[in-house]
Amino acid sequence: MATVLAAAGVLVSACSFASPPLETPPIPTFTTSTTPPPVTRGKRPVPKACASVVSRQEVEIQVGKQLNGDSQEIVGVPEPSIGRTARLDCYYGIPAGKSRGSAAVMIGIATYKDPQSAQERLSSSVQAEQGHGAKATDVKVGPDAGVLLSGGDGGTFTLVVTHGPTSVVINAVHNLVPASKMQAVLIKIADRALAPH
Repeated sequence: MATVLAAAGVLVSACSFASPPLETPPIPTFTTSTTPPPVTRGKRPVPKACASVVSRQEVEIQVGKQLNGDSQEIVGVPEPSIGRTARLDCYYGIPAGKSRGSAAVMIGIATYKDPQSAQERLSSSVQAEQGHGAKATDVKVGPDAGVLLSGGDGGTFTLVVTHGPTSVVINAVHNLVPASKMQAVLIKIADRALAPH
């Protein structure tokens, strides 16, 4: 009987030195945000050449085809009466024997003395196009608000957008891309034009 008690004591003693059960570590939790970080463009002056606005090759990549015809750039002059300080117009795909107004794509970038002057020019352009029967649709170009105009007398699509004192205007012929893709294409081109590079 003593042997049995001694053995039981050994078992009890062995159990008392056993390692305590390990605790299950907490499962880490991660928080995700569906809100993208704010986009900042910085200051966008008028470049000296169209290749620094949006190059012909970049336009062709966005529209998914080669543009036939010539290219031309026109350096504008300041116009104090409307607050404009600089301007550059870039024409791509001018048909042979036609004026630059027939270009497949025109990208114009201008700066003004202040953001209010740039916004006033945008509003004036939109009103003028609406006066010729164009439909205006509000669009977002990155962090900026723009307006897409379609269905006017000229048969073109026009996107106008401002960022601070800088404005960008893009004209595209109606058959540049399918109508369902026009808005997305012009937004990408405008976004590129407003990005310093």
